[in-house]
Amino acid sequence: MDTRRYFTALRKHWLVLTALTVLGGLLAGLYSATQPVLYQATSSVFVSTQRGETTTELLQGSSYTLAAVESYAELATLPAVLQPVIEKLQLDTTPGALANHITTQIRLNTVIIEVTASAGTAQGAADLANAVTESLSTVVTSLAPTATDATPAVTLSPVAPAAPPSAPYSPRYLLLILAGLGIGLLLGILYAIGRDLFDTRLRTEDDVRAAADTVPYLGSVERRRSSDLPHLMFLAEPNSAAAEDYRRLCTNLEFAGIDNRVRAISVTSALAGDGKTTTALNLAAAIAERGHRVLVVDADLRRPALAGYVNIEGAVGLTNVLLGGVSADDAIQRVGTFDVLPSGTTPPNVTQLVTSESMGRLFAELRTRYDFVVVDTPPVLAVPDALTIANLTDGALLVARSKVTRSKQLVEAVDALTFVNAVVLGIVLNGVPHGNASTYGYDQIERGDTAALPASAQPPTSFFRGGASSQQSAGSNFAEVGGGSAAS
Repeated sequence: MDTRRYFTALRKHWLVLTALTVLGGLLAGLYSATQPVLYQATSSVFVSTQRGETTTELLQGSSYTLAAVESYAELATLPAVLQPVIEKLQLDTTPGALANHITTQIRLNTVIIEVTASAGTAQGAADLANAVTESLSTVVTSLAPTATDATPAVTLSPVAPAAPPSAPYSPRYLLLILAGLGIGLLLGILYAIGRDLFDTRLRTEDDVRAAADTVPYLGSVERRRSSDLPHLMFLAEPNSAAAEDYRRLCTNLEFAGIDNRVRAISVTSALAGDGKTTTALNLAAAIAERGHRVLVVDADLRRPALAGYVNIEGAVGLTNVLLGGVSADDAIQRVGTFDVLPSGTTPPNVTQLVTSESMGRLFAELRTRYDFVVVDTPPVLAVPDALTIANLTDGALLVARSKVTRSKQLVEAVDALTFVNAVVLGIVLNGVPHGNASTYGYDQIERGDTAALPASAQPPTSFFRGGASSQQSAGSNFAEVGGGSAAS
């Protein structure tokens, strides 16, 4: 994961980052509001020895004081010192509890002890610190060794009495709130980067290329729903950004078959729900717009959906033709600018039909009658039908859905197709959020107003090499079915 992708992840989850940062600040503010207000005051005492008539005695007394000063500092938090303080100040507490509000510190290489006390009021903190140093002096004097004249060898002299502080030291509102904001921001960053690292769903072109770098990336299709024709948005909104995506897909698909002319393509996906059927229909409409005879075949015999998408009768179709019940002429129906061969009756032996010689002969016949055949097949990872059908066409177009298909599923689908020597023409990322698809778009042009387009943007008159340049009859054997006509 490069640096750019880190920033992309942060930008993508900016709302979560903002929410966690603000939440961290709010929680820190609430926490600080519940904390008691405390003041601190510090008093200092000097530890000295009273014995030292000669130089030797002075050195011995100094060494003794330095060695004992740490013990005197610890003594300040013991009951022997704190109990008299409690009685003097009439505190409602115990020596053990009061010790939590007393800290001592010895300045480096000195015999000065600093006693810091905390209390709920400024005067209370000062009084407590002074009372502790006073009691400590008394206790140390009583414990220190004495001379023959009963003079104590060590004394503690106050050098800096505690004064009431001007402001409380706790809680530190600004510091706590800044800490809360920082922790919230850090959690947001970890969430954004962690989700991007562990979430393997495909979202962008870079994700698709990283997952399957050996297969061409043919483009993305913007997520768009039309109220008129939800699955045929190319016909419902021919000048929308999504329609431009399918036109671009046609152009890219042309160059995908640069070595061999592409005239039949199977459209599949890793799993159900990725949008393969919608892609097949709109791709067919985009090709037919260029003046070609196009047929869409619903070869998903287990869960057919194409007939329902275009609102035609699907009871008679591919399976009936394969079983010899009807001819292809009677089963094919006209939808807009292209023809459709629905799946027909759902058979109990789907695998036998797909792998039968009749399927191969029918596909060969359809390729001679149409300029282009688009076959909607089942998902690759669900059933093996798509692998067989892919070898009956010039190649497979693999559809992945943005934020749904995972990279592992895409890789498994590509591996399954290449394992059976099927040609993978490319990958299409479907359902890309608005504004993220690589579209040019002509949304400013009214529907059907192609005269307003510049000459360079007019629909081309030819598509795949060798294909017809004008829309002609697919053959006299294709008669009208119901209200639709044969291929024209």
